[in-house]
Amino acid sequence: MTFKLSDSDPDKPKNTIQTNFNGRKKNFGIMFDIVAKKPLTITGMDVHLADTGSPLTIEVYTSTQRTAVAHFKQQYWTKIASVRVRGAGLGKATPLPAGAFGAVSMKQRERRAFYVTVKEGAELVYGVGGKFNRVYKKNDDLTIREGVGKRYPFQGVDISRLWNGNIHYEF
Repeated sequence: MTFKLSDSDPDKPKNTIQTNFNGRKKNFGIMFDIVAKKPLTITGMDVHLADTGSPLTIEVYTSTQRTAVAHFKQQYWTKIASVRVRGAGLGKATPLPAGAFGAVSMKQRERRAFYVTVKEGAELVYGVGGKFNRVYKKNDDLTIREGVGKRYPFQGVDISRLWNGNIHYEF
């Protein structure tokens, strides 16, 4: 596992897996798992924020434990980003600034959890799923699984929540 500030080559092709932005459920954050189908590096993400007013602090954590194991255990998580952004509003992607995301290298078949949260309030938007841990979105490179909604920091749990956002990665 490698963490570093994103210093990716601007000429290198970027890859994105995009979920929908049609969720309407708001909370402070969401935890979900990503499974790499081949070696790759996650370099950034776009989030779904309801608020378009004042800038909000977005924190991103990752864990080598699955969400099912790690969702109540803060000691399993490593913070890889803390940035302030102004939300784009419902149905729109809010990108995290370039270079602010701590890149995460993943091996083939590696599964890891991500926790994306808003420090100031319940402004992160996601959808309601059907079954926790079920495959939600996939492509030839990675899979995103249904997760859980969380209050800040690491509090409460709402089962079967769908990440609304984009995951950016490269090989």
